[in-house]
Amino acid sequence: TLDTGGQVSATTSGSGQGGILSVNAQDFVQVFNNARLSFDSSGTGDAGQLGINTRQFTLDTGGQVSATTSGSGQGGILSVNAQDFVQVFNNARLSFDSSGTGDAGQLGINTRQFTLDTGGQVSATTSGSGQGGILSVNVQEFVKINGAGSRLNLASLGSGDAQELNINTGDLTVENQGEISISGLGTGRAGDLNIKARSIFLNQQGNLLARTISGEGGNIRLEVAENLILRYNSNILTEALGTGNGGNISITAGGYVLAILSENSDIAATAIEGRGGNIFVRALGIFGFSNPGRLVRTPQSDLSASSTLGIDGIAVLDVEPFQPEEQLPGQPNDPQIGTGCQVRRDGMTQDLTRSRFNITGRGGLAPSPTDALSGFMLSPSFIRREVESDESQGLSDLSTLQLLWQCQVKNSRIE
Repeated sequence: TLDTGGQVSATTSGSGQGGILSVNAQDFVQVFNNARLSFDSSGTGDAGQLGINTRQFTLDTGGQVSATTSGSGQGGILSVNAQDFVQVFNNARLSFDSSGTGDAGQLGINTRQFTLDTGGQVSATTSGSGQGGILSVNVQEFVKINGAGSRLNLASLGSGDAQELNINTGDLTVENQGEISISGLGTGRAGDLNIKARSIFLNQQGNLLARTISGEGGNIRLEVAENLILRYNSNILTEALGTGNGGNISITAGGYVLAILSENSDIAATAIEGRGGNIFVRALGIFGFSNPGRLVRTPQSDLSASSTLGIDGIAVLDVEPFQPEEQLPGQPNDPQIGTGCQVRRDGMTQDLTRSRFNITGRGGLAPSPTDALSGFMLSPSFIRREVESDESQGLSDLSTLQLLWQCQVKNSRIE
């Protein structure tokens, strides 16, 4: 446990190669209250490795774990392996940064459950001329990113291109202004966001973003085994804000891609001066979006591939035809009506009786079994019966009364 400004660090500042800093804890690693665990390389030599291996890993209240390369050497490797979970809360940060001419390295997270909340961040950033690194997140059960400022981010701030942010998980939830993003805020390309998940749920301004200022827009590729759902102004966006072309969005879902038309949740690939990106969606069904042919984004939920000043992109929707698990018959079968219902005992004699279902032609059925039939439901031309008992009082005037089936008349009700 590191708490209240405590620090553990390893530094390389010459031309030699960086070393290895390993933290191995059987139960947990906790970094709290602005404490810091770091591995820095500022020379010409390549950075080394920072590895954390434990069962539970928690960063909270401004705690930081970082690996930094600021010279001309190649970036190193930062890996976090936690058997149970990785949690980053309350503006804590797990980061891998490169600010020199060397290429950034790799940041890898491997765990069973991964949570970013209340401003917690995991990021890999390059701000020099070197190429950005690779950020990989492999989570068995779920990834949950919740709250404003909570972010999983791969960024290029200089002239170097960002590379890839790869997520492989069970269920992915991004909500309440949480964000997964790749960005090129300098002249470099934004990089690519690749996600493989069982399901993806974006809720209350949950966003998947690829944004570039002047370079080429990054791409978003989603492979979802089940459903992709967007609710309440959530977005999947690739944006090129300068002269670059917008990135592409590719979505393959084994289930459905769903939004609510009035909630303004968009799947959009846009550009300002360059060409708008392309959108390709393949799913069992796509529901809740406005007509993709009009391209522009509206206050409704949209599928949009547009450019403000350049050439619009295209949106291709591939909806798989419905295939029932069992083949339907070529001809409908004749309806089968049972000849009898469950046997019950008569309340007076305890004799067994049998219920019957009677079709009376034009008469129809009462609103419920205990309601009387309306007067118009009986037509004399359809009813014939010789009334023989005292129960016939009140029906003797209907000499042409015909009944298709035997019934009893009690208190002006037909039972």
